[in-house]
Amino acid sequence: MKNIRKDIADRAFKRVYLLCGTETYLVNQCRDMLRTAVLGADNADSGMNYSYYDGNTGFDVREMIETLNSFPFFADYRLVVVEDSGLFGSSGAEFAETVEQLPDTTVLVMTEQSPDKRTKLYKAIQKNGYICEFNPPDANEASAILKERFAAAGKRLSAVDLAYFVDYVGGDLFNMINEADKLIDYAGTRDTITEADINEICTMQIERKIFEITDNLVNHNKKEAMRIYYDLIALKESPLGILRFLMSQYNQMLLVRDAIDAGSADAQIAAECKLAPWLVKRLRSRMRNFSRRQILASLVQCINTEEAIKTGNIAENTGIEILLAILSAM
Repeated sequence: MKNIRKDIADRAFKRVYLLCGTETYLVNQCRDMLRTAVLGADNADSGMNYSYYDGNTGFDVREMIETLNSFPFFADYRLVVVEDSGLFGSSGAEFAETVEQLPDTTVLVMTEQSPDKRTKLYKAIQKNGYICEFNPPDANEASAILKERFAAAGKRLSAVDLAYFVDYVGGDLFNMINEADKLIDYAGTRDTITEADINEICTMQIERKIFEITDNLVNHNKKEAMRIYYDLIALKESPLGILRFLMSQYNQMLLVRDAIDAGSADAQIAAECKLAPWLVKRLRSRMRNFSRRQILASLVQCINTEEAIKTGNIAENTGIEILLAILSAM
């Protein structure tokens, strides 16, 4: 990304860029940034020197090659954007030769989630252009991107609330940006966004829902635990998938319980167990009345239920319902 920003600043564009990876938000952001830079802000949406091809709907490769070799009309560059081309395989060998011979006045931007790095096309782009791979940022990188977006909208969050937002919403950056925009709209004229706002308006990731189920189980609230479980089922989450998250929660609790018993501070526990600081604090609070023996017994119940489901001794949904009833009574 830094190299692309430099190309933009110097207006010295490579003939071809490949933007790839699973973080679609950053891929799309970089694609749009290049489009504005190459064509100019006033012409970014103009069709005169801009062509777009989408492999998901199909396109004529010969026609695209003709476009790539056409000179721009009263401009320095012609921009061609190709998404999900389907050319990173044996069918792209001929197109790789085109990439080798692109005119200096053409800028080709290709986006692809998982291009095959062994293909002729990938190697041709590597030799004649620039490849930038975007994968999901870690929590610190995501926080920095989101903080900038909130600030641009005149909103601020405390460091604790921003970390809570990232952990609460989860998913990829595209999802987090969408949730951030919902928060910004919800806050209206207020310049501060709080944890209460996040809880009120944002869509919780499944891990957070499971956290709430476990909270209710520890507090012997079977009815509320069941309600959240049925909500997840209504959202098409699989019972076995929910069980695996539940087992992960009890494993986390066991790690934190052992660290607490060893006298570790919250910051040390967070670092060693790779958990968010707020989560460690809440787990500590949760386990005031929940012993290591109870955690182990709960984990054994989860393991036994998983085995019973996998061996066909009990139906998935029935097995989880029985498990929740047992765990809430422990």
